[in-house]
Amino acid sequence: MKVYHTCDYCQMIYNISEVEGPEGAIEINGVCEECSQEIGLNEPPISNIRHYYN
Repeated sequence: MKVYHTCDYCQMIYNISEVEGPEGAIEINGVCEECSQEIGLNEPPISNIRHYYN
């Protein structure tokens, strides 16, 4: 079976994989590399932020 990974933002297919199972196709949503960079998902978290509460 073919698995199509489509981006939630740009709706483009960014990966196609095949898995064992009955014939057919399935769509899995996620975020492609380009869109994840654009919205900042690939940036490392800032670990030196301090939170102060009153």
